Amino acid sequence: MSIRPSSSLLWFSCLCMLLLMACQPEPSGEAEAGTVSTTDYEPSTYRWGFLDRNGQLAIADQFDEVRPFSDGLALIRRQGYFGFIDHRGQVVIPTRFRAAWPFRDGLARAQLQQDSVGFINPNGQWVIPPVWEEAFDFSAGLARVRQDQAFGYIDQRGKLVIPPRYERATDFTPDGWAVVRTAEGYGLLNTRGEEVIPCQYDRIKPFSDGLARAAVDGAYGYLDLSENWIIPLRFAQATDFQAGV
Repeated sequence: MSIRPSSSLLWFSCLCMLLLMACQPEPSGEAEAGTVSTTDYEPSTYRWGFLDRNGQLAIADQFDEVRPFSDGLALIRRQGYFGFIDHRGQVVIPTRFRAAWPFRDGLARAQLQQDSVGFINPNGQWVIPPVWEEAFDFSAGLARVRQDQAFGYIDQRGKLVIPPRYERATDFTPDGWAVVRTAEGYGLLNTRGEEVIPCQYDRIKPFSDGLARAAVDGAYGYLDLSENWIIPLRFAQATDFQAGV
């Protein structure tokens, strides 16, 4: 025998569901694309500090977030803002940045309230003003930056040495190669801004052991610096050469 629930029970269930829905918090509005929200801070459940090798608390657990020391300073976050401390736990660069990254080779990327990124020195002073839509760490003496949706490269003085003209780009390798892309395809760039391998390939990787792995129409082969196919396009998958193999 089936049991039919009474109408009063159904009404009561519906009422409970409506009350539960009403009690749910409204979803927070998403920040406008490309902007930094100043209301997205949520207190951290935990506090972070640093231990010494004996397991003793060397720097008190007082920060919402910390990163490992780099160039003698550690990135910390308090109440949604970033700054830096020294090995004594002293705040040497106040927590005034809406976003920041660890120091590398004496410079750190940082961002204030606006949507632009620049580089500061260990004193917290702007060495490269925050004028870039996006910026990345220096590699081989150059940093990749984005301006008007295109990528280029600056030197450590902030001078634009390779104009933003690429749809996509990578950081330079220690050997001085970067993969770049235009509407025509992928190519390889040197630190002088010269397209040693023109942007015409479906895929390409930096030189390794003197050869660059490239793909055309789904097949991989290997190019030399003169863009000669040392190993023809005949592989469905391939990796870079290392130690001759």
